[in-house]
Amino acid sequence: MTLSERSATLTYTNSIGAVSVPHISSQPAAVVVGSGYIANRHVAALRAANIPVLGVYSATPGNSARAARNWGTTAVADVSALLDLPHATHVHICTPTTSHDAFVNEALDRELAVVCEKPLTTSGRIARTLADRAGSLGVENFVTFNRRHDGGIQLFRSLYASGEVGTAVGVYGLYQQEWNAPISSKDWRFDPSQVGPSRVVSEIGSHWLDLAEFVTGLRITEVASATANMGEREFLQDGTRGRFTPTNEDTFSSLLRFSNGALGTVMATQLAHGAWDDIGLRVDGTTGSLYWDSSAPGRVALSRKGQGTTILGVGGPTTSIETMIEAIYHDGGGSCATFFDGLRNCMVQDAVLESAADHRWTSVRDYS
Repeated sequence: MTLSERSATLTYTNSIGAVSVPHISSQPAAVVVGSGYIANRHVAALRAANIPVLGVYSATPGNSARAARNWGTTAVADVSALLDLPHATHVHICTPTTSHDAFVNEALDRELAVVCEKPLTTSGRIARTLADRAGSLGVENFVTFNRRHDGGIQLFRSLYASGEVGTAVGVYGLYQQEWNAPISSKDWRFDPSQVGPSRVVSEIGSHWLDLAEFVTGLRITEVASATANMGEREFLQDGTRGRFTPTNEDTFSSLLRFSNGALGTVMATQLAHGAWDDIGLRVDGTTGSLYWDSSAPGRVALSRKGQGTTILGVGGPTTSIETMIEAIYHDGGGSCATFFDGLRNCMVQDAVLESAADHRWTSVRDYS
């Protein structure tokens, strides 16, 4: 699809600034690069949004064929052929992180709208080139920070923006998973050639760091971070059992300084026995506090000294991926993260990793 086939202009406001891009006016249809767990989640959400899936490509042909059967679509032998399918308007990139920039650039060569899994890429410098190129081409672009779309997070953001708790003086939280506590997995996330320079910072820390800036509208300006690895452990992966020692981190912790001077902390780990995907985010303001917990994704707690705590919002499980896909295709993007938000997130991740390596406070650089 070329720019001549696009019409109405949309303006997205993101963590870097405002950017206007032409909105695709023809009937949208998706192609998917990748065939794993998250690709399945994307396809289910696309089906729910009545968006046709025209084809799938995976680097492993057998995976492409299996996904095509399960999804009722076509397995395509190479990514170029996939992106050249007639009537494709959007490409969903659901592959390991180190492959993102190549696939994004191939999609941008064809001026297709891009929906890229987080993190956008492996460094702020690469993310800057992708965001700038997408912006200059006027191509719709999104990074799947789906937890933005939980009802409680949307309410949290609205309450903070309206001044309900005043100005943030502290931003705190955690992200806990048990996924790599013994017996651990041993998937692509343990391979730096696929995941990049980090595992926990990029896989789950990226979500929390995005949420902290999203709900407050503040920027993280400095970090003081540490990472840790528990060492050798038993693993079970695809029926194979053994022992190994990962080279990337199992946990990280950061002190944070925000653009208004507020301080914060975040702790993220994949060694938390009993925690499936547990996220917590708290903002203490000058007149009140807000707290969100992923176990009740549609709710937020509002507290005031001497007045107790009020629970706002609605119950029910998360539908954040479905809501995000609906927003991309039917709501002009809504509050979806763009490549510029993905760039911002990669900049913060870079600072976290640099700080952990150098054992010092590190400023977030913008790579402009």
